[in-house]
Amino acid sequence: MKIRLDLSSIEKFWEITEIIENSIEPTEEEWKSLFDTPGYKTLTASEFNIDFFKQSFLVVFDSERGETLDKLLEGKTSRYLKYYTHVRKNKEFYKEKIKVIKDKWEKLDETIYARALAFLPFKEPEKDPTVSILIFDTDARGYDTIVMDAIFASQIEDFVSLTAHEVHHFYRNQLLVYDKEDIEEEDKDLIWILNQIQAEGIADHIDKDYFIFGGVETSFPKAYVKHFKESLEKAPEQIIKINTLFDRYVENVISLAELGEEMKKAIPLAGHPLGYYLTNIIIKNSNFDDLIRTIGNPFRFFELYNNSIVTERENLPVFSENALETIKEIGLKYVKSKS
Repeated sequence: MKIRLDLSSIEKFWEITEIIENSIEPTEEEWKSLFDTPGYKTLTASEFNIDFFKQSFLVVFDSERGETLDKLLEGKTSRYLKYYTHVRKNKEFYKEKIKVIKDKWEKLDETIYARALAFLPFKEPEKDPTVSILIFDTDARGYDTIVMDAIFASQIEDFVSLTAHEVHHFYRNQLLVYDKEDIEEEDKDLIWILNQIQAEGIADHIDKDYFIFGGVETSFPKAYVKHFKESLEKAPEQIIKINTLFDRYVENVISLAELGEEMKKAIPLAGHPLGYYLTNIIIKNSNFDDLIRTIGNPFRFFELYNNSIVTERENLPVFSENALETIKEIGLKYVKSKS
């Protein structure tokens, strides 16, 4: 096992922004050299537009475009532009911190893998991930190439924990009992949110214990931490709301596609807090082995939560029969083998 560290995206970012700081617009070939690096190639193949990055970097790093930047800071992309402005002002700080990551990578690699492995079955992975550090948002992504914003390099614990979270996603995806490419259109939203709740709920026990409850300094926005805690407190209410949505589906009030769409709207932060809550109950009631054994099967996760409730001493909501039966049926439709 060897997690590869890729710094080509951040290094090429510094090169491109240095050109822009001299009020020179990069050539198409120079832009291509940036977007061909693993990190930016991954992001622009999925959720970010190349033109968004080009225009953002141009207005932020070219001092002659200050008037345009002021106007854009009032628009929809202001959050990103404010962050990129922070990066421009703190470039040397970022470079110094990333060098620390590079110099310590051999030991960090081992620690990251160990943190991820604590919530994975002992099984040789098909392949190992590449972790690409770059500038894109105060966040991270667990794609085939793990994308880690450089802001998380500011604190070693921050970087290690969040990277371990994303590495966990990478290895877990190799254990999924269904093929994402086989999902029919009407089922996509429902399966997406079911998978999110399980995947994030388990992986959040790798990093959120530090950031949300451990008092460890983090680069996560304070508003996110606050929202996470508030949503976690309301997890029991979310289970009741989910049961109501499944009842409406069973009663033919809404379609399966509408059920998935409504689930995505009803569950905050893409399932992170609810998944964390469910996982916590499962672990608390001594079902950790079953949690790990079925880690690639989100359709079993909700039944496992129900089975973990110790009714004699906990007055907690459970998923309804309608919810569990519907989840089981859609699982049977896609699960490749028994799990």
